[in-house]
Amino acid sequence: MTGIDLRNQNLSLSKLKRAATSVELNLCQSPDYGRQKLSINGVAVAQAIDCYSSKLYWLHPKLGVFDLREGDNTLEVEALEPNPEAQPGNLFGLDYILLVKQSSSSFFYSR
Repeated sequence: MTGIDLRNQNLSLSKLKRAATSVELNLCQSPDYGRQKLSINGVAVAQAIDCYSSKLYWLHPKLGVFDLREGDNTLEVEALEPNPEAQPGNLFGLDYILLVKQSSSSFFYSR
């Protein structure tokens, strides 16, 4: 599989207007994929994401609602110890990011 190695990297997300926004991902799960700690603008997601699976599969985690500012925002990916059942690699396969604007009364994570 060929792609961009996002482990221990940051990815910039651009927004046109500041808003409370639900951040959702579509991630690949595979035998050589690993565990990752994710943060948005320095605010950690509640749980680590484990992308290990014995077969190719897709995972759709909802990371939470965050106060995304106008302009650039950052998704940080930090590789953790791999799942003991995983093959070597500890990879991270990001397919897409879905940003859903929330109503003004929604709870959100902010820094």
